Amino acid sequence: MTGSSAGGSTSGPEPAAFISHSSHDKRLFVRPLVECIADQGVDVWYDEYSMRPGDSLSASIDRGLATAHQGVVVISPAFIETAKQSGWTHYELRGIVSNSIGGSHRRIVPVWLDVTADDVREWSPPLADLLAIDASTKPIEAVALEIVQVIAPSKAGGLQRQRFMQMMRQKGRSAQARLHDLNAAPIVERRTPGSVPLRALLVTQILADCGAEHASDFVGFLEDLARDLHHETELRLWEAIAGSYSLACSTYDLDSAQRLALYKTLVLASFGQADEEAVEVLTPDVAGPVLEHFQTLMSMVRGEAVIGEGGLRGLLMPVEPSDDEAASPAAGDIS
Repeated sequence: MTGSSAGGSTSGPEPAAFISHSSHDKRLFVRPLVECIADQGVDVWYDEYSMRPGDSLSASIDRGLATAHQGVVVISPAFIETAKQSGWTHYELRGIVSNSIGGSHRRIVPVWLDVTADDVREWSPPLADLLAIDASTKPIEAVALEIVQVIAPSKAGGLQRQRFMQMMRQKGRSAQARLHDLNAAPIVERRTPGSVPLRALLVTQILADCGAEHASDFVGFLEDLARDLHHETELRLWEAIAGSYSLACSTYDLDSAQRLALYKTLVLASFGQADEEAVEVLTPDVAGPVLEHFQTLMSMVRGEAVIGEGGLRGLLMPVEPSDDEAASPAAGDIS
């Protein structure tokens, strides 16, 4: 079957994007790409996730095209060849283009895989005119991040945290993996208040004894902030991690293994995840209060605090914009 894409379940939330691709590219590129996107908590419509035995292929694709907010099109030689033969990629692309015309915040996100601008232009001049993500020379994780920045900008970012999680997943290689070998989107030079590097220095100094090689890398930390779409929010989140880490280390007598487990527990908690092994090393009696305190600090990440007599008087939590409202117009609008 020519791989169409689908993401979350048919009864779940509306997917952020419909991912159209050729089945030829599924195993080596598209499946790992979708897994990376899902790791950031973004639902996409992907056939292997959304379809069940007995489902109608055309009906499932139509449902995905109708409900997905945007269309990610993985354009490869196999995709183009199938589209020329009026196969499934042609059917999906027609639906994605139709949705993007006149649709509010509906856009096409082209991903070029082993094709050039001339290849795409020869087949489809309108698609060649859209700003695309070139996946031919980038790690899959970097491509996934760029896609998330477009289809779900509120969930984009956290490069330093994502890389630590990737290192944990690379069980056999984690000890040798260097932070800057693990990929990333280009560094964006931006002007920030002078307090940003000072705050970053405090974070890296606090976490320096956790046992994770990259945790004290001040230069790398700033470079990752420069790559992150929401660098201020990301820095606040790291301050919450560092604050919880510092309090736990001053409250409990933790050995080196427990400090690393504490760091891992806090980073995973920032993604809304948990690791039973890390909690076991840390011990539930320590992990419970630490995570409770961390959630309190997390409530300050996007809110405003009221301080006065007695210290912290309260928190003001803003209403966050939806991903559609926050979406950047940089990705290909075909309308």
